[in-house]
Amino acid sequence: MAAKMADASALAALLFGEPEGEHVATHLAEDHLVAPTLLAFELASVLCLA
Repeated sequence: MAAKMADASALAALLFGEPEGEHVATHLAEDHLVAPTLLAFELASVLCLA
């Protein structure tokens, strides 16, 4: 199992059901995600702009 860095824009695509979200889900399905501490703040920022 590979470890991949979670990206706020990719996770936002999943959360908002954007067309790229399905590709992100398929690409990360078998991987272990790691994330920086700031990820929650980055996602909150995306939510405020939506």
